Amino acid sequence: MRKERIMKYYCGPKKRKKYFEGWYFKHASRDLKIAFIPSISVLDGEKKAYVQVISNLFSDCFEFPPEDFSADDKSLSIKIGNNHFSERGININLTNPKHEIKADLKYSELLIPKNIMGPFKYFPKMECVHSIFSMKHSVYGSISLNGREYFFYDNLGYIEGDRGASFPEKYVWIQGNDLPNGAFSLSIATIPLGPFKFTGLIALLYVGTKEYRFATYNNTKIIKNAEDHIRLKKGKLLLDVFIRTGKSFMLSAPIKGLMARRVWESMDAEIEIVLSEKGVTIYRGIAKNASVERV
Repeated sequence: MRKERIMKYYCGPKKRKKYFEGWYFKHASRDLKIAFIPSISVLDGEKKAYVQVISNLFSDCFEFPPEDFSADDKSLSIKIGNNHFSERGININLTNPKHEIKADLKYSELLIPKNIMGPFKYFPKMECVHSIFSMKHSVYGSISLNGREYFFYDNLGYIEGDRGASFPEKYVWIQGNDLPNGAFSLSIATIPLGPFKFTGLIALLYVGTKEYRFATYNNTKIIKNAEDHIRLKKGKLLLDVFIRTGKSFMLSAPIKGLMARRVWESMDAEIEIVLSEKGVTIYRGIAKNASVERV
């Protein structure tokens, strides 16, 4: 597995106030689209650990004592209670009065993009730092939801992470990797930087192993940002994203380290990607297992 030498997988062991760090492990089969989100939040020295679950069927949140949480800064490895999340797969044992969830999933080699934050990675007081640990990998194993088994064989997975004080005030996030020979991720957000605010963008389209990157730091312009259509322009390249959201479920998101904000995510969305150069289409694909959040 290819890794960035400067990548740090867990940055929060010394944080004491207004801090969160979370990881998003998504898995998609024909019948089940589901993500597990382990996280730690810190407010005035008090820590709380969570595993959130969101799928095309439901969402739920499981809270754990902070001493049940541990994470490695040199590799992707998070443990919360009897749940383990890593670059090689996940093992899940979650139970509450509403849901009993068990999972044993293994991953193939991860497709890891290089530093997606660009120069903003080195700004010390970014409100939220975004990472992508895998644009696309294969998933094998099974998940049991309240006794019903869902099997994964050469299905698709995705992993990302966020850390900082709060999620952005306004943002749109889109992810889909069941494109023909492709994978896609996009984030557009309002970014505070000192007394100023600006609109930040990072979008990655992989066609095979070739990466097309559209970002604030490489002079990409946002031509359109509507609920059903986003258009980006970088030089002679034009990227169109057409969006159809499905049923949405609620997640908790951080505000100054406290998981008190409510956001809605559709795990049942469909996106169409059209990449053109000088008016000529060079890639077109549809992802039917996409995820979308817009706040």
